Amino acid sequence: INLQVLNVFPNPNNGTFKIITTNNSLKNIKVYDLVGQIVFVKETNEGIVPVNISDVAPGVYFVSVQIDNEIISKKIIKD
Repeated sequence: INLQVLNVFPNPNNGTFKIITTNNSLKNIKVYDLVGQIVFVKETNEGIVPVNISDVAPGVYFVSVQIDNEIISKKIIKD
């Protein structure tokens, strides 16, 4: 999968951001902190998914998204 298929914005953000895919096939979204703890999980079939992790500490997080049968990860920064 081309990474252009997946967009996370804004990045950096304040804990509220959107995950957008051009092919509407998001299945599973997880956000992890740097030690691998899951701070957000959502099952979906939508192409645009709002995420709110405003209750976690500022820092670097990883968004892991299942699209079709592939897992794509992106790094995000929460201010």
